[in-house]
Amino acid sequence: MKKIAFFLVFLLSFVLVFSSSYKGIEFEDWKQILEHGTVAEKKLALEAFGYMIEVESENILLDYLQNENEELKYTAIWSLGQLASEKAAEEIAWMIGESNDVRIDGALINIGLPSVKYLNLKLKLAGIRDDIDQGMRISRILVDIQDPSGMVEVSTFLTRLLSSEIHRNIAMDMLMQIGEKAIEPLSLALKMTYDNNLKVGIINTLATIGDQRALDTLYEYYTDSDPNIRSNVANALGKIKSPRNSDFLIAMMRDTDDNVKMQAIVSLGSLKDSSAVIYLLSTMNDENPIIRAVSAYSLGQIKDVRAVYPLINMLDDNTILKIVNPVSGRSEESYVSSFAIEALKKIKDPRGLEELERRGIK
Repeated sequence: MKKIAFFLVFLLSFVLVFSSSYKGIEFEDWKQILEHGTVAEKKLALEAFGYMIEVESENILLDYLQNENEELKYTAIWSLGQLASEKAAEEIAWMIGESNDVRIDGALINIGLPSVKYLNLKLKLAGIRDDIDQGMRISRILVDIQDPSGMVEVSTFLTRLLSSEIHRNIAMDMLMQIGEKAIEPLSLALKMTYDNNLKVGIINTLATIGDQRALDTLYEYYTDSDPNIRSNVANALGKIKSPRNSDFLIAMMRDTDDNVKMQAIVSLGSLKDSSAVIYLLSTMNDENPIIRAVSAYSLGQIKDVRAVYPLINMLDDNTILKIVNPVSGRSEESYVSSFAIEALKKIKDPRGLEELERRGIK
C-alpha cells in the first residue's frame, strides 16, 4: 500500500514538474519572456504555453487571439488547439474566412466537439452565400472531427455539389470518407430534389459508399420517368450487393430503354445470382447486338453451365460492335462472338472448351 502511495506521489510530482516547464524554462519565466521579449521570443513563449498544463496558460493565450501581430496570434491559436481549449472554440471558428492559415484548421480539429456547433453554423452560411471554397474547408475540418451532427451538415452541403461538374468528384470523395453517416442526408436530398443531375450524383455516391441501408431508397427510383436515373439505379444495384436486388434488376431487363436494359444485365452478372440465368438466356437473341454481348458477358460472370450451348451458338455471331476501351478511352471494334468466347473460358465447362479448341480458338 505504501509503495502504491509513493508511486502516486511520484507521478503527481512528475506531472507538476513537467507541466510547469518547457525546454528547461519555468512557467513564470515564460511569462516574463512574453512580457519583455522580442517578437521571436514571444512566439516561443506562446508555443510553450501550449505544452504546459497550467491554469493560466489558456487565459494568456486567449488574450492573444486579437493581437495585431499575426504571427503571435496564429501561434496562440495553435497552442490553444494543443490545449483543446473549449473557451477558444467559438472565436477561432469565426476566424475561418478571414484567414487561410492552417493553424486555425488544426486548432479546431484538436478542440473537437466544442467547435462543431460553430462550424455547422459557418457551413450553413457558406452554403447560403455559395462560398464553395470556404464550405469545403469547413467540411474537411468537420470530417476530421467526426461528430455525427457535423457529418449530417457536411453531407447536406456536399450533396448540393454533386450536380456541379467542377466540384462533383471532390464532393463524392468526401462523402465516401463520411461513409454510412452520409446515407440518411443523401437519401433525404434525393427525395427532395427535382434536379435530375443531382439525383444521378446522389445515386452514384450511394452506390460508391456501398451500404445496404441505401437500397430501400434506391428501389423507389427503378421505375423513374428519366431513363438516365433508371440506368444509374441499375448500376447501383450491381455495386451494393444484396439478394433483394435481383428481382428489381430482372424487372429492369424489360425496360423500354436499351441503356437501362444493358446496365441491368451487367449488374445481374456482378451479383452472380444463378436465379437470373434463365432471364439472361432470353436476351441472347435480342435484336440489339450490344444487349446480346453484355448478356454473354454476365453469363460468364455467373458461370452457370446452362449457358454453355447458347454461348456456343453465339460463336457464329460476327456482328461488329463499337465499344469504348475503359483503359484507353478510345473507341474500338469487337465482335459479339468475342464476348461468348470469353464467357465460355470463364465457365470452363468441357463442352464449351472443346468447341473453342475445335474452332482453333485459344
